[in-house]
Amino acid sequence: MTSSSGRFDRQISRNRGQGVRSVGGSAGRGADRVVDSARFTKTTRPL
Repeated sequence: MTSSSGRFDRQISRNRGQGVRSVGGSAGRGADRVVDSARFTKTTRPL
């Protein structure tokens, strides 16, 4: 039960990410870049 539900959640999240990327296009990519840069700065220089 837990394994199947986890796999289901993972599939949903993956599908959601793909949909946002395809629909958003350049806008979605820009948001991803911003999130990546924020993560990078956080990991490299913790405030």
